[in-house]
Amino acid sequence: MNPWQMAQQIKKELQAVAWPGGAAEVVFGLQAGQVRVVAGAPTEDQMPTTYPAAWIVMGDGSPDEDHPELIDQNFRIITGAQSYGDKDGEHSIIGGPSPNLGASDNRGILEIAERVRNAIGDLTGADGAKMQLVATALDTPFAVGPLSHITFDDLTVAALCTTDLNYDEPQQLVRAGTAWSWQGTHISDRFDFRRYTLGYKAGTTVDDAAATLADITTTVYQNTTAATTHTAVSGQVYSVFAEYNARSGTGGSTTDGSSAGNRVGAFVIEA
Repeated sequence: MNPWQMAQQIKKELQAVAWPGGAAEVVFGLQAGQVRVVAGAPTEDQMPTTYPAAWIVMGDGSPDEDHPELIDQNFRIITGAQSYGDKDGEHSIIGGPSPNLGASDNRGILEIAERVRNAIGDLTGADGAKMQLVATALDTPFAVGPLSHITFDDLTVAALCTTDLNYDEPQQLVRAGTAWSWQGTHISDRFDFRRYTLGYKAGTTVDDAAATLADITTTVYQNTTAATTHTAVSGQVYSVFAEYNARSGTGGSTTDGSSAGNRVGAFVIEA
């Protein structure tokens, strides 16, 4: 992923973070704007009316020493938590009493930060997004009322990004009778995944595999599941592609990018 794609992938991951127990509610709530991508540290006008909240800040980037086509890109993930019930702000750091352990109510910033780090750790690199912890800092709680405090955590991570847009391809396309399947979890977990397309064009060798989505002459499947059924046609090369839409995501009505099709594992020759 390039830095633009990476910022949106981080946002998707944070929006999906949930508590492990109780009601298992999402950490940052369902309100729009609780997770945002901003330029520079958030200003007072950008502060939310409810907490917890998170801001993804684009940091500095530099060409990788060994691979100039890649960028070592830094991101700051700033999270904020608000607590109540103590005059010193302890609850805003380690958390306080709550009627539901699966919700964000009265959670401390260290609890929030742990969930964020857990989510970032899920970016393992299989989908082109891998994070490395660089630095972390915890601010002093500040009072917003006699018994209420807000505290911020500042996490800096580094990602190895591509310079160009990156569209991952499905892998391990196989046929067993009329059943077709492929590996695509690294794709369907992306923020911009739209659907898969399976199709074929005439050919009997590796060189005949479709290089692009447009090379397919007959489409046999288009959907979001990495499997389908179809009776193979001889003398054809089948290829599977992934389609992407960065604006509307899954189910979007248009495709603004697609994977390559003639990669190893992305096609099957029916002689």
